[in-house]
Amino acid sequence: MIHDRIAELEAELAQLKREDAEQKAQRRKQVRPVYKFTLKPANDPYMVRSIMDESCVLYTLSGKVLNADEMKAVGNQLFEGGMTYLFNRITGKFIMSTGGGSVYLRSAEAFGELGEFIVRHPQGGIVTDIVTRWQGSAAEERSRGW
Repeated sequence: MIHDRIAELEAELAQLKREDAEQKAQRRKQVRPVYKFTLKPANDPYMVRSIMDESCVLYTLSGKVLNADEMKAVGNQLFEGGMTYLFNRITGKFIMSTGGGSVYLRSAEAFGELGEFIVRHPQGGIVTDIVTRWQGSAAEERSRGW
């Protein structure tokens, strides 16, 4: 009798755990990251000192999750950070990335638009609209091999 009741309670607990896991998964799907992207001159003295061509300058594209607390509350992982790129002031184009970091964009078209932004705003600034417009675009997907 007691063993039957224990079995019933264990089955009920297992069902509640499954339901809880499904609800948590649904909440994770519903809460998407809200980013703020900035593109600013790099401030790493070692990297900046390494540039041997005065027509080139380093810029860092950084992404920050604005709703980090909400993301953490539902168990979503945060993807933040940045990547530094070499920009040629004469051509107005980004040349290359300078090492490891968080890659938010890959397509030449996206970096072309970021280059146009830097030509107009050499001090850098907020580029959220540019980055989010290009993420998931056909050009961006082709550059990733999707």
